[in-house]
Amino acid sequence: RVDEDTFTIQIRDDQDRLYSFRKDELRELRKDWGKSPMPSYKDVFSESELEEVIAYLASLQGAP
Repeated sequence: RVDEDTFTIQIRDDQDRLYSFRKDELRELRKDWGKSPMPSYKDVFSESELEEVIAYLASLQGAP
């Protein structure tokens, strides 16, 4: 989902195409809980690289 309000919902697919639907025209609106649209980085970064990213992000907590 890209955006949702009382009357419409906008969805972007995995090919980056944007679709907009009026909720009153939909038969069913189902949320797929537990499935993230974010791509997995499991096979992109090594464990040590992920640890470095996490350490970097944690170091930003005190930054203005």
